[in-house]
Amino acid sequence: NLVIAQSPNLQSTDNGADSDTDGLTDFQEQRIGTDAKFADSDEDGVDDNSEARGFALGGQTWYANPLESDSNHDGVSDTTEFDNDGNGEIDDFMEKF
Repeated sequence: NLVIAQSPNLQSTDNGADSDTDGLTDFQEQRIGTDAKFADSDEDGVDDNSEARGFALGGQTWYANPLESDSNHDGVSDTTEFDNDGNGEIDDFMEKF
């Protein structure tokens, strides 16, 4: 589960800026704890937006933790589970969370 970051330095309004162009605004990234300057905060090959907002695959919506490279802690990275052919696009999922 994501923990909402609390800090007196957080933006108070969402101005729509998306410094890393991953689809999450800097405001949203501050609140979920991801890096607003890096599209893949956990460096697992799946962008923060896809992990946080979820994605459709096999008739289901899947979510991952943008702060964990192995969201379900099964010893297999999210990249391997979501992108078996290594083309950078989500296409396969081998195990439910």
